[in-house]
Amino acid sequence: QFAGDVTFFDMHAAYIALRDSQDQKNYTIYFDPSRFPQSTQLHVGSHVVLSAGFNGQHYVASSLTVR
Repeated sequence: QFAGDVTFFDMHAAYIALRDSQDQKNYTIYFDPSRFPQSTQLHVGSHVVLSAGFNGQHYVASSLTVR
């Protein structure tokens, strides 16, 4: 699970970059915007909590909460 602030996002490429608040590392996590209607609330600085699995190339979100 990841939790942190959005540092960049691209709805067309379908990924979020965030700085995890636990380890202070940056992560890029891909997601399907059609699966997460709350993604329309994203902006730089949004705090998000998400679960993601690694598919061999990158992290892919399975849940997304925007706070």
